[in-house]
Amino acid sequence: MKRSALILSGLIGILLMSCGGGGAAVKSGNPAPVKEPDWALNPPASSQYYYFVGYSQDLGTGVEVKDKAYKDATAKTIEFIFQESEVSSALKIYGSLNDPALQKDYEQNIKTKAKANIGGLEVEKTEAIPFSEDGLNGYSVWVLCKITKASVDKERQNIIDELMRKKKLVDDQIKKAEGYITEGKVIDAVNAYVTAALSAAKVEERKDEAIIYINLAGNVLKKVSLEAVDGVKEVDTSKGGEFTYMVYYSGDKGKIPVYGAQVLFTLNNNKGDYNRTAVSDKDGSVKCKITGLKSVGSTKLYANLDITFNELTTIGGDFQKYYIDLKNYVQKSMATASFTAGNKANYDIPTAVVAIVNQDGNMELVPNMASDMLSYMKSKGFKAVKFPSGVNLKKIQEADDSALAQLNSQGIKRVLILYIDTDTEPVYNETIKKYKAMYSVSAQLVDTKTGEVFFADNVRIMAAAASAKEVFGSFVKGSSTQLKALIDKL
Repeated sequence: MKRSALILSGLIGILLMSCGGGGAAVKSGNPAPVKEPDWALNPPASSQYYYFVGYSQDLGTGVEVKDKAYKDATAKTIEFIFQESEVSSALKIYGSLNDPALQKDYEQNIKTKAKANIGGLEVEKTEAIPFSEDGLNGYSVWVLCKITKASVDKERQNIIDELMRKKKLVDDQIKKAEGYITEGKVIDAVNAYVTAALSAAKVEERKDEAIIYINLAGNVLKKVSLEAVDGVKEVDTSKGGEFTYMVYYSGDKGKIPVYGAQVLFTLNNNKGDYNRTAVSDKDGSVKCKITGLKSVGSTKLYANLDITFNELTTIGGDFQKYYIDLKNYVQKSMATASFTAGNKANYDIPTAVVAIVNQDGNMELVPNMASDMLSYMKSKGFKAVKFPSGVNLKKIQEADDSALAQLNSQGIKRVLILYIDTDTEPVYNETIKKYKAMYSVSAQLVDTKTGEVFFADNVRIMAAAASAKEVFGSFVKGSSTQLKALIDKL
């Protein structure tokens, strides 16, 4: 009795706050204030019943507004039951929901179901006061509802029994999934949870379970990660290379190798022939073998879990957002291997480097630029040689056969031609207080015997200096990084 009296005392306080004059929800364009009945402010006390006051103020018939007031009383009854410590505890332990959004969705589903199933809530008194708003008629309605304490106890126990029954089902799935994880079959655990979610979502009275299973699948997925094994730093475009990744699950016992995980591979900044997917072995190892690359230069190989969860998009409702959460966990598993792709066959071919600028129609050498690029090519392993004197610069810029033959006769099999042209004359810029000019550099790698162009690209470079005469020198000094990027593509 003491416990019931405390609950009733707390209930009356709650009802006073929620049903008082200041707590009524009134539509915009408020009608004149109405006086609440005394029983709405001071619900009766009873040893057999709990009393709840429902309220609604809206346009429509008295019957329609009364129905809304009754629904308000029903909601308050359910909220009262859910404030009980036993129900609250059952909600918290069921499914171990650690995502606040999922916990909120789950609790709302349980409450909605309870509202539909609750019985024994009777209307004892009704007060309806009509009003007119902008020529339309409406009512302010209060209803005093009662329900036996025995009915509340029964409903509370029904909710707890249902929660605990579901908890046993969930615990059985957790036990099954944990068995998979212990064996390293983490993906099987994820799939078991997703399958359970799909099964639950197709049965109306079990839909709330689906949220739990999806949350558990997410808890497993976010502990799965891939790591690129260090080793391969350079790959010959003609020979390829093999990359190894490890798939791990980080649990309470440390890292566990994940067996049977399908992994998706994606090349970035390059194209080539390689296996797009692979499955991890018992050691958690998964390999991607590249057998050929289309171009040279800096390349990345991405690896991440290949799980789609497309079935979740077919069951409708709010499951789309949970599908997105799971996909985000999959994306976060990504690991990256960075390497340089190069054509080693080109490295052993004697290659000369020449830099030429068109100065007022005359072709002139730019020795500092050529020397810088020659040194860079040597550092990368190219058999780079100095460009000989006595070669007609205009003809070499045009890749004329006679000029190429002259190089070939000296043992030079290829020539890298850097041709510089100015887009505009240097112009003074008031903002930076310097002269500026834009230069275009085209690069061609040409076979001196056949005239075949193996590589062609270009880059535009801005330069600035205190005087117009110094701009070109500034350009030569500052062009190194961008020109090296061109050579990285050879």
